[in-house]
Amino acid sequence: MLLKAPWITGLLVVAGVLSLQVQAQTVEERLDRIEKKMKRDKSSLSEKIDGLAEQFTINGFLTAGLATHDGDGVYDDTEISDELCFHCDSLVGLQMNFAIDEKSGITTQFLGEGGTDTFDVGMEWAYFYYKPQPNLTLRTGRMRTPFYANSEFLDVGFAYPWARLPKEIYNLTLSTFEGIDLNYRTSAGPLDMEFQTYLGSAVQLDPTYDYSLDNAIGAIVKTTYGPASVRLGYHVANLDFDLTGDADSMATSLAAIGVEDLEADGAKGSFTNVALTWDDGSLYAQIEYANLKAEDFLFRSVESITAITGYKIDQWMPYVYYTHAESNNKDEYEQNIATVSQTSAALTPAIAVLNAYDPTDPVSVATVQTVLSSLAATDPTLAELASDIGTSGGGNEFAVAQVASGLQDTVNGLGAASAGLFAANIIEQTSYGLGVRYDLTPKTAVTLEAQRFTDFGDDLSSKGYFKGYSDRDDVTMYSVVFNTVF
Repeated sequence: MLLKAPWITGLLVVAGVLSLQVQAQTVEERLDRIEKKMKRDKSSLSEKIDGLAEQFTINGFLTAGLATHDGDGVYDDTEISDELCFHCDSLVGLQMNFAIDEKSGITTQFLGEGGTDTFDVGMEWAYFYYKPQPNLTLRTGRMRTPFYANSEFLDVGFAYPWARLPKEIYNLTLSTFEGIDLNYRTSAGPLDMEFQTYLGSAVQLDPTYDYSLDNAIGAIVKTTYGPASVRLGYHVANLDFDLTGDADSMATSLAAIGVEDLEADGAKGSFTNVALTWDDGSLYAQIEYANLKAEDFLFRSVESITAITGYKIDQWMPYVYYTHAESNNKDEYEQNIATVSQTSAALTPAIAVLNAYDPTDPVSVATVQTVLSSLAATDPTLAELASDIGTSGGGNEFAVAQVASGLQDTVNGLGAASAGLFAANIIEQTSYGLGVRYDLTPKTAVTLEAQRFTDFGDDLSSKGYFKGYSDRDDVTMYSVVFNTVF
């Protein structure tokens, strides 16, 4: 066996040490490269996050409070009654905006409204916008229907002085539409001008009716001069209105006695709105007028006006306001109520005769036969029953009793229809309000308000916007409302 020379062993040791040093240097270089890459990735990720933060924004608003009134019944669709209500004004909204680039983006808004057991959450807005120029915006999707001066922030209680927007004027339930709109802003000397036009449709489903607007077209012009502004709006649409369930049966019965136009298929509707506003940071005043009309369709058409003024003193803003609403088609409703009353009055004696039917009494038999013959125009089978009674000289007690019961149901149904479809839609109401708003922070406010409802008009069937109201005495509503934006 050959022995290695000492100098060879030394060379091997030196080579091994040098190899270890090279490996260590290689590992160190790799770690350095990895560290630099991680820093670059972290910087890139941070830049991406910052970029997304600039592109994506979230805003929100919340309303909570309590309300009650000293009358009976419920105030329209607010659920406010003579019991203290903590959920009637409750709502929360989240609005999200994602800027796709400098000219386009997507905006959505979700709204949750308080109920007796839970919040009903729905998507109010969902639209794409494009700005070919800084002063020109095109939008398409689901948007707020621009009926009113305060439509854009209809649910944002922090944006206006009232505890809630006055129902007398803000009474259109179709607050959103699907379609397209165009908004253009410009200036002419000291005047700032804004033009908006839209085209679209809207649908509302209710347990008693289906309601939709088709080919809705509107145009709005707003001119601002310093703290003063004037807003003019005009809207037209084709109305489709179908009654469902019991209400549809009522409509069929009413049509039989000549009451028509309770449903609509392409009826013409129009809405006009004018608003004058002054807001210099201290004094706030606004007058708003609205007029809703429908042709060839018996609809709750209302003409209304509201005026408010308030003055801001530091964090406080006391205010007063006045509102009035009145049906502009009251005569049509009253005519239909009279028709129903006349029909019911004509049927009542006939029901009494049929209920008193005595098949053994020739006079009773002849009288019932005459009544049945007179009713045969609306139901031919009654002529056969009258003939059978005359031929047999009586009998058929059960059949006569059924006719009497059916006629009584008809009278009851006509009365319910008159109350629910006609009397309930005759609107006349005036209210006065007094309140104070206190800004707790720049984004949070609390409002205390008392509103007095009066002047329900000369028509005894009008209870204003109150449901289930048994009398016509004045009513005072009290509200404490908390609003915030974030």
